[in-house]
Amino acid sequence: MTALYNGIAYVNERILWYSNMTDRLLSPRNSNTPLEQVREFLDSNMLDLYQSLLFYQIKSVCFYYRNQLWAVLRSMADLDDWNGELSAVTESEVKLHRDLNLYKLEQMNNDFENLSNEFRQFSMAQIERGNLREDKQCMKDLFKIDPRAEIREIQKAKGEPIREIYDWILKTEKFERFMNWENPESPSLLKINGQAGTGKTMMSVGLIQELLGDISDVDRPEIIYFFIQDIGEEFNNSASILRSLMWLLLAQNPALISHLRPHYDQTGPALFQNSQCFADILPIFRTMLQDTDLGRVLVIFDALDECKGPANEFGGLGRDIFDLLNELLQHDEISSKIKVLITTRPLLEIDTMVRRLSPHSNVTIQLDDHSLSGPINIFIEYQRRSLEAQAGKQINVDNAIQQLKENAGRTFIWVYLVCDQLLQLDSGQWKQTLENAPPKLESLYQFLLDRLSAPAQSRWFGYCKKVLLIVMLAYRPLTLKEMEAFIDPPSDISLAKIVQDCRSFLVVHQDTVFPIHKSAIDYIRKNREVLSHSSFDELHHEILQRALALMTGSLRRNMYDLACHGVSIEEAQAPGLSSLHSIGYFCQHWIDHLKESRLKDPVLQDSDILNLDKFFHVHFLHWLEALSLLHVLPVAMDTVNDLLSLLPFLIDAKRFLARFSPIIAEAPLQTYVSTLVFAPEESKVRENFHNDKPHWVSRVRPSDSRWSTLIRSIQPQGWTGYYSVAVSPKGDIMVAASGESVDVFNMATGTLVRRLKTDSSPSISFSPCEELLSIYSAKDRMVNIWDTSRWKHVKALVNPDKETLDCAFSPLGGAIATASSKKITLWELATGNVVWSRPHRSEFGVFVSFSPEGHVVSDFQHEARLYHRDSGHPVSTVFRMRSVEDSSDSVRTVSYSKNGSWVALRSRNEVRVLNLSSGDDELSESGDFRCVAFSPDSRLLAIGGLRDPIRIWDTKTWNLLQTLEATDFMIDLVFPANNQVLVSASLSGNVSIWDVASVNLRDGQEGDPRIIPTEVLLVQYSPTGKCVASAHDNNKLAAWDPDTGKVAHTRELGVLAKNLLFSPDGEHLLAYLEHKFRKPLVLNAKTGEIEQEILLDMPLSALKPCFLDTPGGIWLEMHQSGHR
Repeated sequence: MTALYNGIAYVNERILWYSNMTDRLLSPRNSNTPLEQVREFLDSNMLDLYQSLLFYQIKSVCFYYRNQLWAVLRSMADLDDWNGELSAVTESEVKLHRDLNLYKLEQMNNDFENLSNEFRQFSMAQIERGNLREDKQCMKDLFKIDPRAEIREIQKAKGEPIREIYDWILKTEKFERFMNWENPESPSLLKINGQAGTGKTMMSVGLIQELLGDISDVDRPEIIYFFIQDIGEEFNNSASILRSLMWLLLAQNPALISHLRPHYDQTGPALFQNSQCFADILPIFRTMLQDTDLGRVLVIFDALDECKGPANEFGGLGRDIFDLLNELLQHDEISSKIKVLITTRPLLEIDTMVRRLSPHSNVTIQLDDHSLSGPINIFIEYQRRSLEAQAGKQINVDNAIQQLKENAGRTFIWVYLVCDQLLQLDSGQWKQTLENAPPKLESLYQFLLDRLSAPAQSRWFGYCKKVLLIVMLAYRPLTLKEMEAFIDPPSDISLAKIVQDCRSFLVVHQDTVFPIHKSAIDYIRKNREVLSHSSFDELHHEILQRALALMTGSLRRNMYDLACHGVSIEEAQAPGLSSLHSIGYFCQHWIDHLKESRLKDPVLQDSDILNLDKFFHVHFLHWLEALSLLHVLPVAMDTVNDLLSLLPFLIDAKRFLARFSPIIAEAPLQTYVSTLVFAPEESKVRENFHNDKPHWVSRVRPSDSRWSTLIRSIQPQGWTGYYSVAVSPKGDIMVAASGESVDVFNMATGTLVRRLKTDSSPSISFSPCEELLSIYSAKDRMVNIWDTSRWKHVKALVNPDKETLDCAFSPLGGAIATASSKKITLWELATGNVVWSRPHRSEFGVFVSFSPEGHVVSDFQHEARLYHRDSGHPVSTVFRMRSVEDSSDSVRTVSYSKNGSWVALRSRNEVRVLNLSSGDDELSESGDFRCVAFSPDSRLLAIGGLRDPIRIWDTKTWNLLQTLEATDFMIDLVFPANNQVLVSASLSGNVSIWDVASVNLRDGQEGDPRIIPTEVLLVQYSPTGKCVASAHDNNKLAAWDPDTGKVAHTRELGVLAKNLLFSPDGEHLLAYLEHKFRKPLVLNAKTGEIEQEILLDMPLSALKPCFLDTPGGIWLEMHQSGHR
């Protein structure tokens, strides 16, 4: 009976437990589709357990109600097997427990997987949001001009295109054949030619709208377009054109940004801002067009003739636009789905370009061959409504319309200009105006200009001339505020009225002044004398002077009144009345006008130098802040480099910019905080602007007393370091070779602008006469030649013995030499043919270079030999080190100075410099040297090695001028063209840029008036113009020959000179000295000798000195208050 009672207690307890837990364990909300079948199986097992428990309970109840004697007897005989029944229940329970544990474990795994999926989806959503944000920033940085907005602006200025005017184009056989994409014979290029004023731009607008409007055509091509306008670089520069086309393509096909992002992620906005932008993004544009998800594409260029490039390339159109068309029409992978439509004036250069690009697949519609009288008459009829609104009588309108049709000729612009004149007059004057209006467009411009200069307009015309001249000479269209600042009209004369009077030549869009038509600005440029008798140089100089005056009067600290110094450039918002709105153009482009005016002269006028010097001393930091706010800070470095040789202050300013420009670009007001705090104590910029520091940082001391000679260190961006460097002939880009790539850097900023994927490249070099770069590829065993103006691979040279260890360009151009362990080979660059090849034997490395005469130089056993440039035969000249017995003294490299005076031989243990004229040793240095380089002007020699600092020698005196304390072993050295810096590659893989400008200054004072080591305080020209005297802040007086630029002499004065005065014959110079007011000096202007020290009764400041040229000689006279 005990087993029965225990069993009943156990069963009751388990029934209670399972009744409470079943719903929770097997509730549907704890399940999901993958575990649904398992849950059903558990439900069945649970039901079986309940049946066992209930059966045990029922059986025990029945046993209780039986005869108790009989129950006891059955119990004693164990006939009911209560233990067995209970064991069956517990076994069912154990089985269910096991299944439940497995179920819960699987449910936990499933829940964890669901959680992981949710987290993964959340992460992907975050990444997508981040990518979307970065995509938007990439598009923002890429953006230059929205062509869709340009269409709206054109329509706003000239009205909607009239379909009846351009409809005939759509119906021509040539246009229909061009648009037939299914026909394999369909031309890939359509050119529409027409003279100025024939309505090409409005026709382009109409065609674009017509093609975009047919939304029912599922096979309609993607249409991208650009309206080229000769009104500034944003509208006619090839890089701007390509950026805008790419932006429009991405705006219409966002998924294509995947082709751009990897390049953008690597370099950031610099991808679109560097001088090589076009060459950098053209291959990316091609890959976008190659995308299989992109269908057919029609590219439209309006006014191709207005594109601008170097004057010597394709008639001023530039090679870049040719390269763009070449990519579109001749690249095999995209040409089948690309068509190009261009409109242009008939130019021979464009016709030649088209024939070269698409000799058998182009058609031309000549507007000059078609009668335009019908479309022009339609355009005239469209003017009727405007004339009717102005006229008092309908008869005047009808007569005017008839006269317009009779005189219009073949240009729409003629009709537009004449109708504009009519709308300014009473209708009674229309007849006479139409009779006087010349039928030719150029004569019409003269007629309109004569009307503008009529006596009734005489007061206005002077300001109109200024407006027309600045529009003609400006590098971009000026805003109305910038124009008003430049013109500075009296308060009673409105700039809007001035521009309105010029509306036959100018038009205003979005508060910006544009030429009304290219033909108008062409006429003004051709007939400039009508507006001013000054030369173009003089006109640019006037703009420069006005620009300096405007900046001097407007630039100040915190131009946008920002709340704190940490405001980033992205957060900086211009207040509505900021004076920067009026001087933005002049802050950016004043240097361009300076180049066009005075930099062409041999010697600058003293007033120009003094004005520039004063501007930089007062407003340098204000100007940097303004450029940062305008997002054009790189202009500052270009400007400083252009003027570096003229103003000593800019030597320090360049170092200041090189170090702090990233900070200034990011946060404009940091121009006055972190830059001045961390600039060296002896920095001229810091010293000059110390009062601009916030008061709360005045006690912070700089970490350095002077600028470090190390300007910048560039670390490798891959797994392997840089071990070879080269700088372009212009000095604007630097390339560094590693085992993975050849990286291209902006020399001024140090930013990476391009990466050429290649394997080990121990040899890279630039051609001295052309923009070519040679890169040796160890994997392919060939020398690859790149055109760096377009960054295009142009040629590959493969040595006959399949090996190349070094290569070099001829200094005479047109040839390149390669060296292997077996052969020396000279190649002709134009054809890639071998000129000659000579057997070669090298035991200790291979090198090749050229002599100034163009002979090939290479090592042969222990010595260096010259091979004739034409025949390859050995030349008698042989170079050896001092100890030929020692194998370590074998010649490893030979370097010539650019002037051909010296040659530097390097072995493992020595550098030996020979005078090529006398054969004498000029220098012999012992050490473990690995690299030698002459400066481009041959005045400096740099030597670097494994255990010593870089040494710089003066080639005039062979004195050691400077040592650069490098912390690493040098393996390559190169001087850029400006002689201001030295570039080194080290064993650790870093590339360093060192300042050697101070070396040039110490060594090169005499003979170069544009390099002055100290500040110029005074400049005075002699009356005869044969001498220039300058006083400097180092207490010295210098005299220059303005014709040759040579320093005639210098004189130590002991104190500062406060005033200078020449005698009438230029033979004598009076110097008024600081702290010696009663003792001025008279010096001999030719020799600098002191002729006399004058003792005065009163300070010179109270006297007015002057020289008198009398029959008895030159007299110096002093007088006070009009009394002598």
